[in-house]
Amino acid sequence: GKDVGYIDIKYRLLTKKGYKWVITSLKLVMLNGKRAFHAIITDINKYIELENKNEEEMGEKQREINQYKKALTFGADMIYEINLSKDLLEKATYYIDKKEKSMTEKMNFKLPCNYTEYITPFLEKVAQTKSSELIPYFTVEYMLDSFKKGKYEYSIEHTTRGISGKEVYIQKHFILTQNEKTKDIYALIIGKELSEQRYAQIKQQEELEEALEEAKKAEKAKSTFLFNMSHDIRTPMNAIIGFNDIARKNVDNKGKLEEIRNKLADLNLKEVKVIQLMNFMI
Repeated sequence: GKDVGYIDIKYRLLTKKGYKWVITSLKLVMLNGKRAFHAIITDINKYIELENKNEEEMGEKQREINQYKKALTFGADMIYEINLSKDLLEKATYYIDKKEKSMTEKMNFKLPCNYTEYITPFLEKVAQTKSSELIPYFTVEYMLDSFKKGKYEYSIEHTTRGISGKEVYIQKHFILTQNEKTKDIYALIIGKELSEQRYAQIKQQEELEEALEEAKKAEKAKSTFLFNMSHDIRTPMNAIIGFNDIARKNVDNKGKLEEIRNKLADLNLKEVKVIQLMNFMI
Protein backbone atom coordinates (compact mmCIF):
# COMPACT_ATOMS: atom_id res chain seq x y z
CA GLY A 1 0.00 0.00 0.00
CA LYS A 2 0.83 3.69 0.15
CA ASP A 3 3.74 4.67 2.40
CA VAL A 4 2.26 7.03 5.02
CA GLY A 5 5.52 7.49 6.93
CA TYR A 6 5.79 7.48 10.69
CA ILE A 7 2.85 8.04 13.03
CA ASP A 8 3.77 9.71 16.34
CA ILE A 9 2.01 8.79 19.57
CA LYS A 10 2.73 10.80 22.72
CA TYR A 11 1.96 9.21 26.09
CA ARG A 12 3.13 8.67 29.63
CA LEU A 13 5.10 5.49 30.31
CA LEU A 14 5.37 3.91 33.75
CA THR A 15 9.00 3.08 34.58
CA LYS A 16 10.82 1.99 37.74
CA LYS A 17 11.49 5.67 38.47
CA GLY A 18 7.91 6.67 37.90
CA TYR A 19 6.01 8.08 34.93
CA LYS A 20 7.81 9.76 32.08
CA TRP A 21 6.72 11.21 28.78
CA VAL A 22 7.72 9.43 25.59
CA ILE A 23 6.92 9.56 21.88
CA THR A 24 6.64 6.35 19.91
CA SER A 25 7.04 6.76 16.16
CA LEU A 26 5.44 3.85 14.28
CA LYS A 27 5.82 2.88 10.65
CA LEU A 28 4.43 -0.12 8.80
CA VAL A 29 7.24 -1.88 6.91
CA MET A 30 7.80 -5.16 5.06
CA LEU A 31 10.24 -7.51 6.75
CA ASN A 32 11.12 -10.82 5.07
CA GLY A 33 7.99 -10.53 3.01
CA LYS A 34 5.82 -9.92 6.04
CA ARG A 35 4.26 -6.75 7.41
CA ALA A 36 5.81 -5.42 10.60
CA PHE A 37 5.92 -2.20 12.64
CA HIS A 38 9.12 -0.27 12.95
CA ALA A 39 9.02 1.65 16.23
CA ILE A 40 11.27 4.44 17.57
CA ILE A 41 10.72 5.40 21.22
CA THR A 42 12.04 8.82 22.27
CA ASP A 43 12.23 10.08 25.84
CA ILE A 44 10.73 13.62 25.81
CA ASN A 45 10.24 13.98 29.55
CA LYS A 46 12.72 16.88 29.88
CA TYR A 47 11.06 18.73 27.01
CA ILE A 48 7.60 18.29 28.55
CA GLU A 49 8.82 19.47 31.95
CA LEU A 50 10.38 22.55 30.33
CA GLU A 51 7.18 23.19 28.37
CA ASN A 52 5.07 22.91 31.53
CA LYS A 53 7.44 25.23 33.36
CA ASN A 54 7.20 27.80 30.58
CA GLU A 55 3.41 27.57 30.62
CA GLU A 56 3.38 28.06 34.38
CA GLU A 57 5.67 31.08 34.07
CA MET A 58 3.53 32.48 31.28
CA GLY A 59 0.43 31.86 33.38
CA GLU A 60 1.98 33.65 36.34
CA LYS A 61 3.07 36.52 34.14
CA GLN A 62 -0.40 36.74 32.61
CA ARG A 63 -1.90 36.90 36.10
CA GLU A 64 0.48 39.73 36.96
CA ILE A 65 -0.49 41.53 33.75
CA ASN A 66 -4.19 41.08 34.56
CA GLN A 67 -3.66 42.47 38.06
CA TYR A 68 -1.72 45.42 36.63
CA LYS A 69 -4.49 46.10 34.10
CA LYS A 70 -7.10 45.88 36.83
CA ALA A 71 -5.21 48.47 38.89
CA LEU A 72 -4.74 50.75 35.88
CA THR A 73 -8.38 50.60 34.84
CA PHE A 74 -9.81 51.13 38.35
CA GLY A 75 -12.27 54.02 38.22
CA ALA A 76 -12.17 54.22 34.41
CA ASP A 77 -15.28 55.28 32.51
CA MET A 78 -14.29 53.37 29.35
CA ILE A 79 -11.73 50.72 28.32
CA TYR A 80 -10.49 49.63 24.90
CA GLU A 81 -8.16 46.73 24.10
CA ILE A 82 -6.76 46.62 20.56
CA ASN A 83 -4.51 44.18 18.73
CA LEU A 84 -2.65 46.76 16.65
CA SER A 85 -0.77 44.16 14.63
CA LYS A 86 -4.09 42.82 13.32
CA ASP A 87 -6.10 46.07 13.53
CA LEU A 88 -8.51 44.19 15.77
CA LEU A 89 -10.67 45.66 18.53
CA GLU A 90 -10.98 42.98 21.21
CA LYS A 91 -12.68 44.93 24.01
CA ALA A 92 -14.70 48.15 24.17
CA THR A 93 -16.65 48.77 27.36
CA TYR A 94 -18.00 51.70 29.34
CA TYR A 95 -19.36 51.89 32.87
CA ILE A 96 -22.61 53.31 34.24
CA ASP A 97 -23.12 53.05 38.00
CA LYS A 98 -20.17 50.61 38.09
CA LYS A 99 -21.93 48.29 35.64
CA GLU A 100 -19.98 47.23 32.56
CA LYS A 101 -21.69 47.78 29.23
CA SER A 102 -20.62 47.10 25.65
CA MET A 103 -19.75 50.07 23.43
CA THR A 104 -19.98 48.03 20.25
CA GLU A 105 -23.52 46.63 20.48
CA LYS A 106 -25.23 50.00 20.01
CA MET A 107 -23.06 50.54 16.92
CA ASN A 108 -23.91 47.12 15.44
CA PHE A 109 -20.35 45.82 15.82
CA LYS A 110 -19.59 42.38 17.21
CA LEU A 111 -16.29 41.78 18.99
CA PRO A 112 -13.66 41.15 17.87
CA CYS A 113 -14.03 43.61 14.99
CA ASN A 114 -11.91 45.83 12.78
CA TYR A 115 -10.68 48.72 14.93
CA THR A 116 -10.26 51.25 12.12
CA GLU A 117 -13.84 50.69 10.90
CA TYR A 118 -15.15 51.00 14.46
CA ILE A 119 -13.26 54.19 15.33
CA THR A 120 -13.99 56.08 12.08
CA PRO A 121 -17.48 57.46 13.09
CA PHE A 122 -16.04 58.59 16.43
CA LEU A 123 -13.15 60.42 14.73
CA GLU A 124 -15.64 62.14 12.42
CA LYS A 125 -17.34 63.58 15.53
CA VAL A 126 -13.99 64.67 16.98
CA ALA A 127 -13.19 66.39 13.65
CA GLN A 128 -16.11 68.77 14.33
CA THR A 129 -14.64 69.94 17.65
CA LYS A 130 -11.59 71.94 18.73
CA SER A 131 -9.79 68.60 19.33
CA SER A 132 -9.55 67.73 15.62
CA GLU A 133 -5.75 67.95 15.69
CA LEU A 134 -5.68 64.94 18.05
CA ILE A 135 -7.19 62.51 15.53
CA PRO A 136 -3.82 60.91 14.51
CA TYR A 137 -3.25 59.71 18.10
CA PHE A 138 -6.15 57.26 17.70
CA THR A 139 -4.89 55.60 14.51
CA VAL A 140 -3.23 52.19 14.32
CA GLU A 141 -0.35 53.69 12.32
CA TYR A 142 0.47 56.27 14.98
CA MET A 143 0.33 53.77 17.85
CA LEU A 144 2.52 51.22 16.05
CA ASP A 145 5.01 53.95 15.17
CA SER A 146 5.05 55.13 18.80
CA PHE A 147 5.81 51.61 20.01
CA LYS A 148 8.66 51.22 17.53
CA LYS A 149 10.14 54.52 18.73
CA GLY A 150 9.97 53.38 22.37
CA LYS A 151 7.06 55.62 23.33
CA TYR A 152 4.96 53.12 25.26
CA GLU A 153 2.57 55.52 27.03
CA TYR A 154 0.91 58.84 26.25
CA SER A 155 -2.19 60.76 27.30
CA ILE A 156 -4.46 63.20 25.51
CA GLU A 157 -7.58 65.15 26.39
CA HIS A 158 -10.23 65.72 23.75
CA THR A 159 -13.81 66.84 23.36
CA THR A 160 -16.68 65.20 21.53
CA ARG A 161 -20.39 65.83 21.18
CA GLY A 162 -22.65 64.11 23.68
CA ILE A 163 -26.21 62.92 23.00
CA SER A 164 -27.52 66.35 24.08
CA GLY A 165 -25.17 68.09 21.66
CA LYS A 166 -23.11 69.51 24.51
CA GLU A 167 -19.33 69.15 24.45
CA VAL A 168 -18.00 66.28 26.56
CA TYR A 169 -14.42 66.42 27.89
CA ILE A 170 -12.59 63.07 27.95
CA GLN A 171 -9.04 62.13 28.97
CA LYS A 172 -7.56 59.02 27.36
CA HIS A 173 -4.38 57.23 28.47
CA PHE A 174 -2.70 54.93 25.91
CA ILE A 175 -0.51 52.01 27.03
CA LEU A 176 1.33 50.04 24.33
CA THR A 177 2.67 46.51 24.97
CA GLN A 178 3.81 43.44 23.08
CA ASN A 179 2.69 39.85 23.57
CA GLU A 180 5.88 37.85 24.16
CA LYS A 181 4.43 34.70 22.66
CA THR A 182 2.74 36.01 19.50
CA LYS A 183 4.82 39.21 19.19
CA ASP A 184 1.60 41.11 18.42
CA ILE A 185 1.52 44.73 19.62
CA TYR A 186 -1.44 45.75 21.76
CA ALA A 187 -2.95 49.03 22.93
CA LEU A 188 -4.86 49.48 26.17
CA ILE A 189 -6.83 52.74 26.13
CA ILE A 190 -8.27 53.95 29.43
CA GLY A 191 -10.85 56.74 29.24
CA LYS A 192 -12.04 59.09 31.97
CA GLU A 193 -14.74 61.73 31.54
CA LEU A 194 -13.70 65.12 32.96
CA SER A 195 -16.70 67.21 31.86
CA GLU A 196 -17.79 68.11 35.40
CA GLN A 197 -14.30 69.28 36.40
CA ARG A 198 -13.68 71.18 33.15
CA TYR A 199 -17.04 73.01 33.20
CA ALA A 200 -16.42 73.93 36.85
CA GLN A 201 -13.01 75.35 35.86
CA ILE A 202 -14.55 77.28 32.95
CA LYS A 203 -17.22 78.74 35.26
CA GLN A 204 -14.59 79.69 37.84
CA GLN A 205 -12.48 81.37 35.14
CA GLU A 206 -15.49 83.32 33.89
CA GLU A 207 -16.31 84.44 37.46
CA LEU A 208 -12.70 85.58 37.98
CA GLU A 209 -12.75 87.54 34.72
CA GLU A 210 -16.07 89.16 35.69
CA ALA A 211 -14.70 90.06 39.14
CA LEU A 212 -11.59 91.56 37.54
CA GLU A 213 -13.73 93.60 35.15
CA GLU A 214 -15.89 94.86 38.04
CA ALA A 215 -12.73 95.79 39.98
CA LYS A 216 -11.44 97.76 36.98
CA LYS A 217 -14.77 99.59 36.67
CA ALA A 218 -14.80 100.38 40.41
CA GLU A 219 -11.22 101.71 40.26
CA LYS A 220 -12.10 103.89 37.27
CA ALA A 221 -15.22 105.21 39.05
CA LYS A 222 -13.16 105.96 42.15
CA SER A 223 -10.57 107.90 40.12
CA THR A 224 -13.30 109.88 38.34
CA PHE A 225 -15.02 110.65 41.63
CA LEU A 226 -11.83 111.85 43.31
CA PHE A 227 -11.01 114.00 40.30
CA ASN A 228 -14.43 115.64 40.42
CA MET A 229 -14.37 115.96 44.23
CA SER A 230 -11.10 117.85 44.15
CA HIS A 231 -12.99 120.72 42.50
CA ASP A 232 -15.94 120.43 44.91
CA ILE A 233 -13.62 120.51 47.91
CA ARG A 234 -11.67 123.55 46.69
CA THR A 235 -14.88 125.62 46.37
CA PRO A 236 -15.92 125.50 50.09
CA MET A 237 -12.29 125.80 51.19
CA ASN A 238 -11.98 129.04 49.21
CA ALA A 239 -15.21 130.25 50.85
CA ILE A 240 -13.84 129.51 54.33
CA ILE A 241 -10.65 131.40 53.56
CA GLY A 242 -12.72 134.33 52.22
CA PHE A 243 -15.03 134.43 55.29
CA ASN A 244 -12.00 134.32 57.56
CA ASP A 245 -10.54 137.34 55.78
CA ILE A 246 -13.85 139.27 56.05
CA ALA A 247 -14.16 138.40 59.75
CA ARG A 248 -10.71 139.77 60.52
CA LYS A 249 -11.62 143.03 58.79
CA ASN A 250 -14.93 143.32 60.73
CA VAL A 251 -13.87 142.34 64.24
CA ASP A 252 -15.93 145.17 65.80
CA ASN A 253 -19.00 144.59 63.60
CA LYS A 254 -21.10 142.09 65.57
CA GLY A 255 -23.84 141.96 62.95
CA LYS A 256 -21.36 141.08 60.22
CA LEU A 257 -19.66 138.48 62.42
CA GLU A 258 -23.03 136.83 63.19
CA GLU A 259 -23.81 136.69 59.47
CA ILE A 260 -20.44 135.08 58.77
CA ARG A 261 -20.92 132.58 61.63
CA ASN A 262 -24.30 131.44 60.22
CA LYS A 263 -22.85 131.01 56.75
CA LEU A 264 -19.89 129.03 58.14
CA ALA A 265 -22.29 126.78 60.07
CA ASP A 266 -24.25 126.07 56.90
CA LEU A 267 -21.00 125.52 54.99
CA ASN A 268 -19.73 123.15 57.70
CA LEU A 269 -22.88 121.00 57.39
CA LYS A 270 -22.30 120.70 53.65
CA GLU A 271 -18.65 119.80 54.25
CA VAL A 272 -19.65 117.00 56.62
CA LYS A 273 -21.97 115.54 53.98
CA VAL A 274 -19.21 115.75 51.35
CA ILE A 275 -16.73 113.99 53.67
CA GLN A 276 -19.29 111.26 54.50
CA LEU A 277 -19.91 110.73 50.80
CA MET A 278 -16.17 110.52 50.13
CA ASN A 279 -15.69 107.94 52.90
CA PHE A 280 -18.53 105.85 51.48
CA MET A 281 -17.12 105.91 47.95
CA ILE A 282 -13.51 105.27 48.99
